[in-house]
Amino acid sequence: MRVAEETGDSGAGEHAYKILAWSHISPADHVQGIEHAKQGLLIAKEVGERGAERHAHRILAKSHIRLGKYQHAIESAKQGISMAKEVGDRRGEGHAHRILAESCTH
Repeated sequence: MRVAEETGDSGAGEHAYKILAWSHISPADHVQGIEHAKQGLLIAKEVGERGAERHAHRILAKSHIRLGKYQHAIESAKQGISMAKEVGDRRGEGHAHRILAESCTH
């Protein structure tokens, strides 16, 4: 991330936060994963990277599920569905629906 920040490469910075978010989700540090996903989401919005925004919403939803914050998970999943529909990303839409279903069954 430091190199991305020094060079002004926002896309690389967003990607670094995405990797950090997933790495914290795996060992169950979901709170830290959420923070990194939020940072990635902000950068993705700044640079207009819609795919990265959708991905960040998926990470947020999965993390919120694991923390038992189902309403937050539902909101993130719905944002992911909406964004996937905007660009015709059926695979992304399917992933987001699966996460939404998982959120609603708890």
